[in-house]
Amino acid sequence: MTESEALGFINERIDILKEIFQSDNIDYQKALEVSAKALEKQIPKKPTKDKYVPELDFCPECGTEVTNCNYCPHCGQNTDWSE
Repeated sequence: MTESEALGFINERIDILKEIFQSDNIDYQKALEVSAKALEKQIPKKPTKDKYVPELDFCPECGTEVTNCNYCPHCGQNTDWSE
């Protein structure tokens, strides 16, 4: 199972919990949401380019400037530097 598949599975379970239990399993639901958010940051995303200064790269999640690093120093998003 890939990270993306696992994230999809977790998000499906969150939706099921919201529908079935509404407010009974809030702690379980929150734990799944935190897990999904953490897992999503592990899936590499390409940095965004500045449209005026193309040499600058920014985290696709939080907008912090990143310079050829594996993870954003601010939010921890995994960055994909492949062409």
